[in-house]
Amino acid sequence: LPIFQAFQFKSGEIIASIGAASGVWEIGFASMQDDLTIYIQDIDADNCNAENLDYTIRYWEKFTRKPIQGTFFTTVGTPTQTNLPVCFFDKILLINCLHEFSHITQMLHDIASLLKPSGVIFIEEQLSEEEGTLHEGCGKPLFTHQSLCTLFQQHGFTIEAIKDKGEMVWIYRAKFFE
Repeated sequence: LPIFQAFQFKSGEIIASIGAASGVWEIGFASMQDDLTIYIQDIDADNCNAENLDYTIRYWEKFTRKPIQGTFFTTVGTPTQTNLPVCFFDKILLINCLHEFSHITQMLHDIASLLKPSGVIFIEEQLSEEEGTLHEGCGKPLFTHQSLCTLFQQHGFTIEAIKDKGEMVWIYRAKFFE
């Protein structure tokens, strides 16, 4: 999968995925790379909980016909805070969720504090060619390439790499510099 390759997972990494609901993507990644520790984070406790995570793990184990070898935690946050441990993560994933943040400045400040000094953030977002286009699923405004890059630069991040997944979906790799 191109998305899996873009994230360059390595055994032993500690990863947070913010806005991850019940961890469907994340457990899928763990089915392809053993020994990951993944924190599944969301503000919706109805989706982000141990019962749904267990169901997702069982689904992927049945689908792949092998046990998932990893460690998984769920964390419920708020619209302004992830409630995740500070200076702890090798990688943070934002998969199709950044455009849904209602308090983006507070969240990016919080996210920056979660990374280890060598940590990176991956942003996977559907983009629009023009301002004001709404996401078909949630009805929230999409970013343009320029607005997303500007947002991250204004919050102390440097965009290190960009990958076009096609159909206006892009993956950005960013590092935080104080």
